Amino acid sequence: MIDQILKDDWYKTATPQEMRVALTHLQMNASDQTINDITMAQKETRQRFFEECAEASGWNKEQDNV
Repeated sequence: MIDQILKDDWYKTATPQEMRVALTHLQMNASDQTINDITMAQKETRQRFFEECAEASGWNKEQDNV
């Protein structure tokens, strides 16, 4: 999105309303990306904690003669 704003110096000829819309889209995209990054980090942390807990508890070892 930022590339489109900068392309051919578009921002120099954009009306205030066009610039406001462009910047709003830029902010929305940045927010969405941040939320996605946080979500992925949270999932990875949760998975790592589960695996560490399973190993510490012996849940991930094969049971003999069950």
